Amino acid sequence: MSGYDIRRITLERFRFFWSESFGQIYPELRRLEQDGLIARLEEKDTPRHKKRFSLTEKGMEMLRQWLLSPAETEQMRFEVLLKCYFSYLAPKGTILNHVKDFRRRYTDVLNQLLVIERELQVAPDSFNNHWYVLATVRLGIKTYRAYLSWAEEILNEFKEDPR
Repeated sequence: MSGYDIRRITLERFRFFWSESFGQIYPELRRLEQDGLIARLEEKDTPRHKKRFSLTEKGMEMLRQWLLSPAETEQMRFEVLLKCYFSYLAPKGTILNHVKDFRRRYTDVLNQLLVIERELQVAPDSFNNHWYVLATVRLGIKTYRAYLSWAEEILNEFKEDPR
């Protein structure tokens, strides 16, 4: 794949739990190529001489080692939570608008994940990987349902806020 292809696939398949920018992808591709983990495949028949890369045997072995290593501790960054924490310093309705926007965004994401789940359950599994993908999608569904439950609680409690 090219760097552009990797970014596109990341946005399509992983955006619910992972993000990468072109500014992260291209330097990493250079490093991986220098380390012999990927090899460049120049395509001269394309208008822009698109640079595509393929995993080398050394890269595949490194990927397998990475898959066996413990996962790093996940880090959360929710600006809405930081704003909620300090909302006592803002006008009364400020957090209400932030939480409503949060609820709207994550309702959309949850709906997208539910569509992916339904599609995976009926699509042919030629790579024998649907179980793994579904496990990932289902955690996303549970996570976004929890986010929406929190938003509903906050919005309901806000109605009774004595401030």
